[in-house]
Amino acid sequence: MLHHVDRAIHDSEKDLDSAYAALESIERRLRRADEPSDRLYDAVWAAREKVAQAQSRHTDIQAAGQTFAKVVDAARSRLNRVSSAGQHYLDERIKTAQTYLALSAIDSGLGSPMSRGSSINQESTVSAQSRGTPGKSSISFSKRIPALAVAERNELPDLPRGFEWVSVDDIDWTEAPEELDYKKVSKDKITTMLTIFEVDLLPILSKNPNITRDELFEMDKQLGRMNSIDGVRSDSLVLCHECMIGSVRESDLIVMDIYPSDDGKQFGFTSGRHRSRAAKDLGWKYIPAQVRGRLRS
Repeated sequence: MLHHVDRAIHDSEKDLDSAYAALESIERRLRRADEPSDRLYDAVWAAREKVAQAQSRHTDIQAAGQTFAKVVDAARSRLNRVSSAGQHYLDERIKTAQTYLALSAIDSGLGSPMSRGSSINQESTVSAQSRGTPGKSSISFSKRIPALAVAERNELPDLPRGFEWVSVDDIDWTEAPEELDYKKVSKDKITTMLTIFEVDLLPILSKNPNITRDELFEMDKQLGRMNSIDGVRSDSLVLCHECMIGSVRESDLIVMDIYPSDDGKQFGFTSGRHRSRAAKDLGWKYIPAQVRGRLRS
Protein backbone atom coordinates (compact mmCIF):
# COMPACT_ATOMS: atom_id res chain seq x y z
CA MET A 1 0.00 0.00 0.00
CA LEU A 2 2.82 2.44 0.79
CA HIS A 3 4.24 1.66 -2.66
CA HIS A 4 1.03 2.95 -4.26
CA VAL A 5 1.21 6.12 -2.17
CA ASP A 6 4.81 6.74 -3.26
CA ARG A 7 3.80 6.12 -6.88
CA ALA A 8 0.95 8.65 -6.62
CA ILE A 9 3.30 11.28 -5.20
CA HIS A 10 5.85 10.57 -7.95
CA ASP A 11 3.17 10.86 -10.67
CA SER A 12 1.92 14.16 -9.26
CA GLU A 13 5.49 15.51 -9.29
CA LYS A 14 5.82 14.56 -12.97
CA ASP A 15 2.52 16.28 -13.78
CA LEU A 16 3.68 19.42 -11.97
CA ASP A 17 7.01 19.42 -13.83
CA SER A 18 5.17 19.02 -17.15
CA ALA A 19 2.84 21.92 -16.33
CA TYR A 20 5.83 24.17 -15.48
CA ALA A 21 7.58 23.13 -18.71
CA ALA A 22 4.50 23.98 -20.78
CA LEU A 23 4.18 27.36 -19.06
CA GLU A 24 7.85 28.21 -19.66
CA SER A 25 7.49 27.30 -23.35
CA ILE A 26 4.48 29.57 -23.87
CA GLU A 27 6.08 32.43 -21.92
CA ARG A 28 9.15 32.21 -24.17
CA ARG A 29 6.90 32.53 -27.22
CA LEU A 30 5.22 35.51 -25.58
CA ARG A 31 8.58 37.25 -25.01
CA ARG A 32 9.71 36.64 -28.60
CA ALA A 33 6.49 37.88 -30.19
CA ASP A 34 6.60 41.47 -31.54
CA GLU A 35 2.86 41.85 -31.27
CA PRO A 36 1.43 39.06 -29.09
CA SER A 37 -2.07 37.99 -30.01
CA ASP A 38 -4.97 37.63 -27.62
CA ARG A 39 -4.85 33.90 -28.29
CA LEU A 40 -1.25 33.73 -27.03
CA TYR A 41 -2.15 35.63 -23.86
CA ASP A 42 -5.06 33.23 -23.30
CA ALA A 43 -2.65 30.30 -23.67
CA VAL A 44 -0.34 31.78 -21.03
CA TRP A 45 -3.18 32.19 -18.54
CA ALA A 46 -4.41 28.67 -19.26
CA ALA A 47 -0.89 27.29 -18.68
CA ARG A 48 -0.60 29.17 -15.40
CA GLU A 49 -3.97 27.75 -14.32
CA LYS A 50 -2.74 24.21 -15.07
CA VAL A 51 0.39 24.85 -12.98
CA ALA A 52 -1.75 26.00 -10.06
CA GLN A 53 -3.98 22.94 -10.35
CA ALA A 54 -1.00 20.57 -10.57
CA GLN A 55 0.63 22.25 -7.54
CA SER A 56 -2.58 21.96 -5.49
CA ARG A 57 -3.02 18.29 -6.45
CA HIS A 58 0.62 17.52 -5.60
CA THR A 59 0.28 19.22 -2.19
CA ASP A 60 -2.94 17.29 -1.41
CA ILE A 61 -1.37 13.95 -2.37
CA GLN A 62 1.71 14.66 -0.26
CA ALA A 63 -0.43 15.54 2.77
CA ALA A 64 -2.56 12.41 2.30
CA GLY A 65 0.59 10.31 1.98
CA GLN A 66 2.05 11.70 5.20
CA THR A 67 -1.23 11.05 7.06
CA PHE A 68 -1.38 7.50 5.72
CA ALA A 69 2.25 6.87 6.73
CA LYS A 70 1.46 7.99 10.29
CA VAL A 71 -1.54 5.65 10.43
CA VAL A 72 0.61 2.75 9.20
CA ASP A 73 3.35 3.51 11.73
CA ALA A 74 0.81 3.65 14.55
CA ALA A 75 -0.74 0.35 13.43
CA ARG A 76 2.69 -1.30 13.26
CA SER A 77 3.60 0.01 16.71
CA ARG A 78 0.36 -1.32 18.19
CA LEU A 79 0.82 -4.68 16.48
CA ASN A 80 4.35 -4.95 17.87
CA ARG A 81 3.10 -4.17 21.38
CA VAL A 82 0.33 -6.78 21.12
CA SER A 83 2.72 -9.37 19.70
CA SER A 84 5.26 -8.66 22.44
CA ALA A 85 2.60 -8.91 25.15
CA GLY A 86 1.31 -12.16 23.67
CA GLN A 87 4.77 -13.72 23.54
CA HIS A 88 5.46 -12.58 27.09
CA TYR A 89 2.14 -14.08 28.22
CA LEU A 90 2.99 -17.40 26.55
CA ASP A 91 6.49 -17.47 28.03
CA GLU A 92 5.11 -16.82 31.53
CA ARG A 93 2.58 -19.64 31.18
CA ILE A 94 5.28 -22.09 30.07
CA LYS A 95 7.63 -21.03 32.86
CA THR A 96 4.88 -21.28 35.49
CA ALA A 97 3.79 -24.71 34.26
CA GLN A 98 7.35 -25.98 34.51
CA THR A 99 7.71 -24.55 38.02
CA TYR A 100 4.50 -26.10 39.32
CA LEU A 101 5.24 -29.45 37.72
CA ALA A 102 8.63 -29.46 39.42
CA LEU A 103 7.08 -28.55 42.79
CA SER A 104 4.49 -31.26 42.36
CA ALA A 105 7.23 -33.81 41.75
CA ILE A 106 9.17 -32.70 44.83
CA ASP A 107 6.06 -32.88 47.05
CA SER A 108 5.15 -36.35 45.85
CA GLY A 109 8.74 -37.64 45.73
CA LEU A 110 8.29 -38.86 42.16
CA GLY A 111 11.27 -37.10 40.60
CA SER A 112 10.68 -35.69 37.12
CA PRO A 113 6.93 -35.30 36.56
CA MET A 114 7.28 -35.03 32.79
CA SER A 115 8.70 -38.54 32.62
CA ARG A 116 5.68 -39.89 34.49
CA GLY A 117 2.99 -38.21 32.39
CA SER A 118 1.99 -35.57 34.95
CA SER A 119 -0.57 -33.05 33.74
CA ILE A 120 -0.76 -29.36 34.46
CA ASN A 121 -4.45 -29.91 35.15
CA GLN A 122 -3.71 -32.19 38.07
CA GLU A 123 -4.10 -30.81 41.59
CA SER A 124 -0.77 -29.75 43.12
CA THR A 125 0.17 -29.04 46.71
CA VAL A 126 2.79 -26.76 48.23
CA SER A 127 3.31 -27.64 51.88
CA ALA A 128 5.02 -25.01 54.00
CA GLN A 129 5.12 -27.46 56.90
CA SER A 130 6.99 -30.08 54.86
CA ARG A 131 9.58 -27.39 54.03
CA GLY A 132 10.52 -27.02 57.67
CA THR A 133 8.18 -24.17 58.66
CA PRO A 134 6.49 -25.22 61.92
CA GLY A 135 2.87 -24.35 62.47
CA LYS A 136 2.03 -23.68 58.82
CA SER A 137 -0.67 -25.76 57.22
CA SER A 138 -0.19 -27.09 53.71
CA ILE A 139 -1.45 -24.87 50.91
CA SER A 140 -3.02 -26.60 47.94
CA PHE A 141 -4.31 -25.21 44.70
CA SER A 142 -5.99 -26.51 41.59
CA LYS A 143 -4.84 -25.77 38.03
CA ARG A 144 -8.36 -26.08 36.63
CA ILE A 145 -8.94 -22.35 36.09
CA PRO A 146 -9.77 -21.32 32.50
CA ALA A 147 -7.97 -18.35 30.97
CA LEU A 148 -9.64 -15.03 31.70
CA ALA A 149 -9.93 -14.39 27.97
CA VAL A 150 -12.37 -17.30 27.59
CA ALA A 151 -13.71 -17.94 31.10
CA GLU A 152 -17.39 -17.63 31.89
CA ARG A 153 -18.48 -15.92 35.10
CA ASN A 154 -19.50 -19.15 36.82
CA GLU A 155 -16.07 -20.69 36.10
CA LEU A 156 -14.15 -18.04 38.02
CA PRO A 157 -13.09 -18.54 41.65
CA ASP A 158 -14.60 -16.60 44.51
CA LEU A 159 -12.83 -13.40 45.52
CA PRO A 160 -12.25 -12.02 49.01
CA ARG A 161 -15.14 -10.18 50.62
CA GLY A 162 -15.75 -6.79 49.04
CA PHE A 163 -14.52 -7.82 45.59
CA GLU A 164 -16.39 -9.05 42.55
CA TRP A 165 -15.72 -9.96 38.93
CA VAL A 166 -16.73 -7.05 36.68
CA SER A 167 -17.38 -7.70 32.99
CA VAL A 168 -15.29 -5.52 30.67
CA ASP A 169 -18.45 -4.98 28.59
CA ASP A 170 -20.09 -3.19 31.52
CA ILE A 171 -17.24 -0.71 32.10
CA ASP A 172 -17.11 2.86 30.82
CA TRP A 173 -13.67 2.97 29.14
CA THR A 174 -13.62 6.68 28.33
CA GLU A 175 -11.32 7.23 31.34
CA ALA A 176 -9.00 4.39 30.25
CA PRO A 177 -8.63 4.64 26.45
CA GLU A 178 -6.28 2.52 24.35
CA GLU A 179 -3.74 5.36 24.19
CA LEU A 180 -3.60 5.67 28.01
CA ASP A 181 -0.17 6.85 29.26
CA TYR A 182 1.73 4.60 31.67
CA LYS A 183 3.91 7.02 33.67
CA LYS A 184 4.34 5.55 37.16
CA VAL A 185 4.74 1.92 36.09
CA SER A 186 5.36 0.66 32.56
CA LYS A 187 2.67 -1.31 30.79
CA ASP A 188 5.08 -4.26 30.41
CA LYS A 189 5.51 -4.52 34.19
CA ILE A 190 1.75 -4.28 34.74
CA THR A 191 1.20 -6.96 32.11
CA THR A 192 3.69 -9.22 33.89
CA MET A 193 1.90 -8.71 37.20
CA LEU A 194 -1.48 -9.47 35.59
CA THR A 195 -0.07 -12.64 34.05
CA ILE A 196 1.15 -13.80 37.46
CA PHE A 197 -2.28 -13.04 38.90
CA GLU A 198 -4.02 -15.10 36.24
CA VAL A 199 -1.59 -18.00 35.94
CA ASP A 200 -0.26 -18.30 39.49
CA LEU A 201 -2.59 -16.61 41.96
CA LEU A 202 -6.04 -17.48 40.64
CA PRO A 203 -5.53 -21.24 41.08
CA ILE A 204 -4.55 -20.55 44.70
CA LEU A 205 -7.62 -18.36 45.26
CA SER A 206 -9.82 -21.14 43.86
CA LYS A 207 -8.94 -23.13 46.99
CA ASN A 208 -8.60 -20.30 49.47
CA PRO A 209 -9.92 -16.86 48.47
CA ASN A 210 -8.85 -15.46 51.86
CA ILE A 211 -5.27 -16.73 51.78
CA THR A 212 -2.95 -14.65 53.96
CA ARG A 213 0.17 -12.70 53.09
CA ASP A 214 2.28 -15.03 55.25
CA GLU A 215 1.08 -18.08 53.34
CA LEU A 216 1.86 -16.44 50.00
CA PHE A 217 5.25 -15.41 51.34
CA GLU A 218 6.04 -19.06 52.08
CA MET A 219 4.98 -20.06 48.58
CA ASP A 220 7.16 -17.32 47.09
CA LYS A 221 10.11 -18.74 49.01
CA GLN A 222 9.52 -22.17 47.49
CA LEU A 223 9.18 -20.64 44.00
CA GLY A 224 12.42 -18.67 44.43
CA ARG A 225 10.68 -15.30 44.20
CA MET A 226 12.16 -13.66 47.26
CA ASN A 227 14.98 -11.12 47.29
CA SER A 228 17.66 -11.42 49.94
CA ILE A 229 17.43 -7.68 50.74
CA ASP A 230 13.79 -6.65 51.07
CA GLY A 231 12.14 -10.04 50.60
CA VAL A 232 9.46 -9.03 48.06
CA ARG A 233 10.30 -9.37 44.37
CA SER A 234 8.43 -7.78 41.45
CA ASP A 235 7.20 -11.19 40.25
CA SER A 236 6.19 -12.44 43.69
CA LEU A 237 2.75 -13.70 44.63
CA VAL A 238 2.78 -11.33 47.61
CA LEU A 239 3.19 -8.23 45.45
CA CYS A 240 0.66 -9.45 42.89
CA HIS A 241 -1.86 -10.13 45.66
CA GLU A 242 -1.40 -6.66 47.12
CA CYS A 243 -1.68 -4.97 43.73
CA MET A 244 -4.95 -6.72 42.88
CA ILE A 245 -6.94 -7.72 45.97
CA GLY A 246 -4.80 -7.64 49.10
CA SER A 247 -3.85 -4.03 49.82
CA VAL A 248 -5.37 -2.15 52.75
CA ARG A 249 -5.13 1.08 50.73
CA GLU A 250 -7.97 1.66 48.31
CA SER A 251 -5.71 3.54 45.89
CA ASP A 252 -3.65 0.37 45.39
CA LEU A 253 -6.66 -1.63 44.22
CA ILE A 254 -9.01 -1.57 41.24
CA VAL A 255 -12.02 0.31 42.57
CA MET A 256 -15.13 1.16 40.56
CA ASP A 257 -18.30 3.13 41.13
CA ILE A 258 -21.58 1.69 39.99
CA TYR A 259 -23.79 4.12 38.12
CA PRO A 260 -26.46 3.85 35.42
CA SER A 261 -25.78 5.42 32.03
CA ASP A 262 -27.62 5.86 28.76
CA ASP A 263 -25.23 3.58 26.85
CA GLY A 264 -25.73 0.68 29.25
CA LYS A 265 -22.34 0.95 30.97
CA GLN A 266 -22.63 0.34 34.69
CA PHE A 267 -19.15 0.94 36.11
CA GLY A 268 -16.72 3.86 36.19
CA PHE A 269 -13.20 4.03 37.59
CA THR A 270 -12.17 5.37 40.98
CA SER A 271 -8.70 3.78 40.79
CA GLY A 272 -6.93 1.09 38.78
CA ARG A 273 -7.46 2.45 35.26
CA HIS A 274 -4.03 1.32 34.04
CA ARG A 275 -4.31 -2.21 35.40
CA SER A 276 -7.81 -2.53 33.96
CA ARG A 277 -6.76 -1.20 30.55
CA ALA A 278 -3.81 -3.60 30.43
CA ALA A 279 -6.09 -6.49 31.45
CA LYS A 280 -8.54 -5.60 28.69
CA ASP A 281 -5.70 -5.46 26.17
CA LEU A 282 -4.71 -8.98 27.29
CA GLY A 283 -8.22 -10.08 26.37
CA TRP A 284 -9.64 -10.58 29.87
CA LYS A 285 -13.42 -10.79 29.93
CA TYR A 286 -13.67 -10.06 33.67
CA ILE A 287 -11.66 -7.88 36.05
CA PRO A 288 -11.53 -8.24 39.87
CA ALA A 289 -12.57 -5.00 41.52
CA GLN A 290 -14.08 -3.42 44.59
CA VAL A 291 -17.41 -1.90 43.63
CA ARG A 292 -18.79 1.07 45.50
CA GLY A 293 -22.46 1.85 45.38
CA ARG A 294 -22.47 5.67 45.29
CA LEU A 295 -23.94 7.24 42.18
CA ARG A 296 -22.06 9.72 40.05
CA SER A 297 -23.62 13.07 39.39
